[in-house]
Amino acid sequence: MSAPAVSLRPARLPRSAERLAVAPAGSGRAWSLYLLVTTALVPFVNAIGPGQIAMGDVLNVVALGAFAVLLISRRTRLSLPFLIPAFVIAGASLLATANALAPEQSLVTLAQDAYLYLWFLMLVNVCPAHEDLRAVRVTWMLVSALIALYGVFDLVHHYGYGIHELFSPKGVRAQATFGNPNFFADYLVLSLFVIMSLGGEVTWLLRLPAAGAILMGLLASKSLGGVLSALVGAATWFMVRALTRRTSKLSLVAVSLIVFAFAVVGVWIVKEWEIGRRGLQVITSESMVGRLDKSSQGRLQIWGELTRRFEHSPLGIGPGNSSFIELSVANRERRGGSIYGKEAHNDYVGYAVERGPFALLALLATIGLAFRAIAAGWSAIRSRAWREGPPSQWTAAFAGGLAASAIHSFTIEKLHFRHYWLFIALLFAMSEWMRRSGGAPEPRRRTA
Repeated sequence: MSAPAVSLRPARLPRSAERLAVAPAGSGRAWSLYLLVTTALVPFVNAIGPGQIAMGDVLNVVALGAFAVLLISRRTRLSLPFLIPAFVIAGASLLATANALAPEQSLVTLAQDAYLYLWFLMLVNVCPAHEDLRAVRVTWMLVSALIALYGVFDLVHHYGYGIHELFSPKGVRAQATFGNPNFFADYLVLSLFVIMSLGGEVTWLLRLPAAGAILMGLLASKSLGGVLSALVGAATWFMVRALTRRTSKLSLVAVSLIVFAFAVVGVWIVKEWEIGRRGLQVITSESMVGRLDKSSQGRLQIWGELTRRFEHSPLGIGPGNSSFIELSVANRERRGGSIYGKEAHNDYVGYAVERGPFALLALLATIGLAFRAIAAGWSAIRSRAWREGPPSQWTAAFAGGLAASAIHSFTIEKLHFRHYWLFIALLFAMSEWMRRSGGAPEPRRRTA
């Protein structure tokens, strides 16, 4: 009896299985290339059109259109982080626009909000198709190192600065391709933690020189807020790295107490015996620390004026309207006798005054949700060996970068910075990759 014939025609999958078999939106070489190019273009912020449209924005708009077509054709399920806070911020902002001194500026600011959030959502949904995004992070590392060196070279070449002038509190501050030094410093701080995320994946022969270039650029920017936020981020990185590698909590507390004790003893020695007092005076007068008094006085003046305005308009004065407040003669801040104020130089104050308290609470919620995403990604990994490997470094690096960014928001308004939203998108994508990987994936070679 002959064996029954076997059909070579593949069995038809159910419709649900067919949908699962379709490649996710954002996969493929074209999207990989887009992620690399947009990462490289992020630090080039010079406006080429109205509304501060930069070169990278043109590419992003094209990518958003292509992504929309993919969504319509494939009906892909979207990940929508920050959706509820985004609606709260939008609603509070529209309400505050009724009190705006410059409604047209509020509309421009809201349009920028919408564009950046849509771009962020696209990145969050595209990036997981590219697994650990190592190529994107390496691109960020290399480009940021070159931008940092360019910022230093610009001061040396055009102003003849030496080491002393580069790090002096006075003189021209490095800003490279950015609009101002604080903008430049914020990009460098986040870049430093992107480099930290590559530990174990990229050889130290690349990472250390890149980190050194970024630190040099950060010091040349003379941004005290940037340096302080980097220190807070580094402390956060150290704590998270120790905890994710199962370091004894008692040992961690002991080390922290020892460092604190040395600091207290050092302060006491300087105060009682005056050892090193002259050196400290030199440091505080001839480094960026010397800018603290001037910077703090200016910001306190701005915040005091905004607080008085907030008392009259508790629901907000309108997005982007801080610089349209008319000041008293005693508080006029800008050169040339301008009667108008400055931007808030503080995301939290800016949100509270311009958009109201509900928008501020929503902003704080986004920071909490980002930290939650990091913790959820690391906790989802089942393999202990894999958890203490690269995921430990990713978790510590993104937690450190997020902490640094949250601190820097006290001295700068960065929520319209494209590199900030790219960093947050990478954070969510890497957290999703850790959740999906579960156990240890196949090991990858380190980049030479």
